Amino acid sequence: MKARALVIILYRIFAVLLILLPVVFNLINQGSLISALVYVPLISCAVAGLAIFIDGLLVEYVMADNSAESANLTVVANSQAQSEHISTAKHVCSLKVNVKDFNSAA
Repeated sequence: MKARALVIILYRIFAVLLILLPVVFNLINQGSLISALVYVPLISCAVAGLAIFIDGLLVEYVMADNSAESANLTVVANSQAQSEHISTAKHVCSLKVNVKDFNSAA
């Protein structure tokens, strides 16, 4: 679990560096005005969109493993709650029967 959180953190750091790479390259290379105003932001936005998509997949993968672990606990809790609900329902039904028997006897 903690190793997967570390993978997400390292990926996000790598993604930020990758997104900033075109800007840094433009500063070092002293590109043209069109390059600075059009291409660099366009490339940065494309890389950011790709990084966001991959991050979503990565988080979904980690959450799927967490939900599989918590699903086992949820099944146990639901079965206990369901058995309590059934016993309560049986008790309420028996009370209704007793009230009907009492009314018919009178």
